[in-house]
Amino acid sequence: MAWVNLDDRYPEHPKIEPLSDGAFRLQTSAICYANHYLTDGHIPARKLSGLVPRYRKSYVDELVKVGLWEPTDGGYLLHDYLDWNRSRKEVEAFSKKQSERGKAGARKRWQQEQDQIPDLTERMRP
Repeated sequence: MAWVNLDDRYPEHPKIEPLSDGAFRLQTSAICYANHYLTDGHIPARKLSGLVPRYRKSYVDELVKVGLWEPTDGGYLLHDYLDWNRSRKEVEAFSKKQSERGKAGARKRWQQEQDQIPDLTERMRP
């Protein structure tokens, strides 16, 4: 999937507005990471330092303190992520459906093209 859902008033939300610039960027990058890798909002602790250029543990502490992140075994869960974004299961089901629709269209198109090709084998018989 190529996009995430963010409310157009996201920067003004009471949990977002007081964040430092670094914590804001980490939060936004984490949402994009979760969406890209279909993690259902889970961010592995080992990936945190790679999400923003000048990562600081204090950014994570801010996000936990305001309730945007919840500590889990091995990382953090983005609070309410699935309220705003599709789950892995939903994305995979949608992708499968789109793929099947595309294949059906290709089969239909291919068959139409085959029907338009003249059968030259009958002309070759003596």
